[in-house]
Amino acid sequence: MGDKRPAELLEAANMERTMKRPFAGIQWKGTDVCMDVHCDCGEEYHVDGDFVYFVKCGHCGRTFYCGSRIELIEMACEQESCVATGEVWAVNEERDQVSRCAE
Repeated sequence: MGDKRPAELLEAANMERTMKRPFAGIQWKGTDVCMDVHCDCGEEYHVDGDFVYFVKCGHCGRTFYCGSRIELIEMACEQESCVATGEVWAVNEERDQVSRCAE
């Protein structure tokens, strides 16, 4: 099995397209971020910064692309607060357009 690590930002972003559902896409706006990082080497660390598109582990030195997709974990029961309800959209892949579905 070959090395699947991307060499460039665009290549890393394209790898996200193979992520299985459910997931959500974050729209990075180039602004500040606060995140807890859990590296494969076992190290855990905190990052605060502006324009953070990559993180580098201070322990093992590996660099990771901060992807725009996050895992969605289904809850067993309804949540009472801090819940965003999304609208349903249809994607026309032939024309690469997005339109709102009729209810």
